[in-house]
Amino acid sequence: MISRAVLRLFALATLFVSIAYPPLAAQGVTAQGVVGEYTPPRVWPVRARSFDLLHQRIAVKFDVPHRLVTGEVTSRLTPLGAATDSIRFDAGNLTIDAATDAAGHSLRFRYDTSSVTIHLRKKAAPGDTVVFTLRYHTVPERGIYFVPRRGVIWSQGEATETRNWIPTYDASNDKATWEFLVTADTGESVLSNGRLVEVLPGADAAHKVWHWSQETPASTYLYSIVVGRLTILHDQWRGIPVEYWVDPDSVAAGWRTFGETPSMIETYSRVLGVNFPWAKYDQSVIPDFTYGGMENVSATTQTDLVLHTAGGEPEQSGRGLAAHELAHQWFGDLTTTATWAHAWLNEGLTTYMESVHEEKSRGWPAAQLNWWGQQQQAMGADVNNPRPLVWGKYEGDDPIALFFSGHIYPKGAQVAHQLRRLLGDSVFWAGMHRFLTDNAYKPVETRDYAIAFEKTCNCDLDWFFNQWAYGIGYPNVMVTRHWDEAGHVLHLTVAQTQAVDSTHPLFRFPVTVRIVTRDSVVRKEILVSKPSETFDLALPGAPLSVRFDEGGWLLGKVSTDFTSAELAEMARHDLDFSARIWALNELEGKHDSVAAETRRFLVLNESQWWLREQALTQMAEDKGPANVEASHSALRDPDSRVRVAALQTLAALDSAGADAPAKEMAQSDPNVAVRATALRVYTRDHSANALPDLVAATAVGLPTGFRQTAANVLGKYKDSRATEALERLTVSTEPRNLRMEALNDVVKQGDSARATALATKYLGDYDPLFAVAAVRALARIGGETGKATLRAALLKETRVTVRAAIQAGLNGPGM
Repeated sequence: MISRAVLRLFALATLFVSIAYPPLAAQGVTAQGVVGEYTPPRVWPVRARSFDLLHQRIAVKFDVPHRLVTGEVTSRLTPLGAATDSIRFDAGNLTIDAATDAAGHSLRFRYDTSSVTIHLRKKAAPGDTVVFTLRYHTVPERGIYFVPRRGVIWSQGEATETRNWIPTYDASNDKATWEFLVTADTGESVLSNGRLVEVLPGADAAHKVWHWSQETPASTYLYSIVVGRLTILHDQWRGIPVEYWVDPDSVAAGWRTFGETPSMIETYSRVLGVNFPWAKYDQSVIPDFTYGGMENVSATTQTDLVLHTAGGEPEQSGRGLAAHELAHQWFGDLTTTATWAHAWLNEGLTTYMESVHEEKSRGWPAAQLNWWGQQQQAMGADVNNPRPLVWGKYEGDDPIALFFSGHIYPKGAQVAHQLRRLLGDSVFWAGMHRFLTDNAYKPVETRDYAIAFEKTCNCDLDWFFNQWAYGIGYPNVMVTRHWDEAGHVLHLTVAQTQAVDSTHPLFRFPVTVRIVTRDSVVRKEILVSKPSETFDLALPGAPLSVRFDEGGWLLGKVSTDFTSAELAEMARHDLDFSARIWALNELEGKHDSVAAETRRFLVLNESQWWLREQALTQMAEDKGPANVEASHSALRDPDSRVRVAALQTLAALDSAGADAPAKEMAQSDPNVAVRATALRVYTRDHSANALPDLVAATAVGLPTGFRQTAANVLGKYKDSRATEALERLTVSTEPRNLRMEALNDVVKQGDSARATALATKYLGDYDPLFAVAAVRALARIGGETGKATLRAALLKETRVTVRAAIQAGLNGPGM
C-alpha cells in the first residue's frame, strides 16, 4: 500500500486500524473487463501508416540572411499492408528540386503545400526495402527558426513542425533512426540527437560539417539541431556524457540551472528501474523559443529565459523545467503517444515525474505542494473547458492545441498520482517499470498504460481508467460527522455532489481518514463508491480532530462541516502539510476573528513558505492595523515569494504606506521578482514622478522579466517619454517576447496614429512571428488606412503564416 513515511512525524502513539475494501459485488459495481485486456470506452483514430520509415540521412545548410534551408535527405523504408509504387511524405511548403533512387536514377514526383509523392520505378512489396533521395529547399516559417541578433539557428518539431524543413513521415506513431550532416560556419557548434560521429571539413575553409547519428529509434517530431557560437559545459552520469550548451557569457548561470541534472537522471533511473536509455544527454538554451522546453531525444532544447542570476531564484529556478524535460527521455521519447489524443502519456507522466523529483530531493512537503498545485490546475481546467483527459478533437490543423487546455499536464500527472494511491508504492513503481519495458521504442495509447498496470497488480482497472482518463470532471465530496458517544462510533457520511451522467462519472476512490482522540491516532482506510454512504468508524474515545483524505491524495473538492475554530487548529498545527494547505484554503473568504488571527499566525510562524504566502494573499481583505503590521514584518521574510505577497498585500491594506518600502525594495532587494513587484507597486498610480524610474528599468542589461514589468506599466502612461522607451524595446536586437510586450503596450497607450506607424514598420520584420504580431496590431487599430496597408503588404508577402495573418486581419476586426 501507500508509503507511510510522512505519518512518522506524529509524536502521539499511533493505532492503525484498517477496513478492507469490500468486494465489487457488495458495492453494486461490476468488473468491466478482463485483466490485461483493457478496452477504452472511446477510441480516437491513429493515422494510418502505409510504410514503416526505417532511417533518414539528412544533410542541411543555411543561408541566414535569406532564411533559406537547402537540404538533401535519403530515406529508407519498407511498405506495409500492400505493394505500392508511390510513397507520400509530409512536406510543408517545401520546394522539391529532384528525386532519385538508390542507383541514382531520376524518379517522378509531385508536391504541393503539404506533401510530396514519390513514384517508384517499380512496385515494392511489404518487407521490401525502398531507398530514395530528395533534394529540396525552403524558406521555413516553422520548424527551423533563425535568430540573427544572437547568431543562433534552432529547430522545433512538436507537434507537426518537422515537415516544414524536412520531407518525412511527420506523425508520432512511427519510429526511425536518423543522421544529421549540418554545414555550419567554422566558429559555430552544432548540436543534434544521438552520438557525434565526426566533424568534417566543409566545401571551403569557412565551413565545417557536423555529423550526428541517432542510432536507436524515435519519432520524427524529435528531430533537432541547434547551431550557434555556444560554450559546452561537460558533466556526466555513470560515464554517459551530460552536457549543457550555453552562451559564452552564461557559464555560471548554465551550471546553476542544469548542474543538478546527473542526480535527476539517477533518481529517475532508480525509481523507474530503467536506466537512462540514450547515448548522451544534452541541454541547450536558445533565444526566442516558442515554448519553455522541448524534449528532443538526447538533446533537450530550452528557452534561454530558464537561465537566471542567483537573484532570480527561486521564482526563476530552471530545476522544474529541467526535471520535466529529462523525464520525457523515458515518457515521450522511449515510449511515445501514438496519437496526440493520448498526449498525457507524454506530458502528464513527465509532470508527475517532475514532482517525484521534488519528493526525492526536497522532501514530502515539497512534493505535496506540487500535487496540490496539479489538483487545482486540473480542476480549474474543467471550469471553462470540461472534457476528458483523452481527447482528440481540436480546432484548426495543428494538434498542439490539445496541449494547452489545462488538462493533459496536471490531470495526466494526477492520474498517475491516483493510481499510486490506489496500488501503493511498490506496485505503482513496478507498473511504471513494466509500462516502459513492455513498450520501449514503441508508440503507445492509454490502453497500453492500463494493461501494464493490470498485469502488474493482477487486477481489473477498467473502472479506474474509465473514470479518470475518459470521464469528465472530478469528485465533489461533502463530509459530515456524527459522534455516537454511547457506542464510541464516529458516523462519517460521504456524499458525492457533482453532476453524474453518461460522461460525468460517479467516482470510486480510496481515502485515509485520520482521527485524533485523547490518547491515540486512528487511521481508517475506506473506499468511496456511492452517491452517499455512511462509514461507521469505531474509536477508543471521542474524536478531537478528523482529517478526511490524509496526505491530500484525492483529485477532487472536499468540503466538510468543520467550524472555523477546527479549520484554524488544523491550519496552524497539523503535522501533515497537505492538511494545513486544505484548512487554510477552507478559511479563504472567512473574515471572523479566528480566521484573521490564523492568517497572521501563519505569516509569522509557519515553516513552509507557501502557507505564509497564501496567508498573506488572503490577508489582503482583512483590514486593520494588526494585518498592516504583519505585512510590514513579512517584507523581511527570508523567502522572496513571501516578500512578493507581502508587498501586494501591504499595497491593498495601506496604499500610502506601501510606497516607501516598495521604492526601496525595487532598488535593493536581491531577488528579481521582488524588485519587479516593488516597481509595479510604487508606480501603480502612474504618476509622472515614477516615469524616470520606469524608463530606467527598461535598460539593456537588466533582467528580461524586470524590463517586461516596466514595459507593461509604461503602457498605462499617455506620455511621449513612455512611448519612446517602448518603441526602443521593439527593435530587432531585443528578445521576441519583450518586443511583443512593448508593441502591445504602445497600442494600449491609445495613440492610434503612433501605434499604427509602429506596427506598419514591422510588417516585413525578419522574424515571421513578430511580423504576425505587427499584422494583428495593425488590423486591430489601423482602421481603413491600416487595412489598405495590409492589402498592399499582402501583394508582396511570401511567408505563409504572415499571409494568413494578413488575410485574417482583412476579413475580421483583428485578432
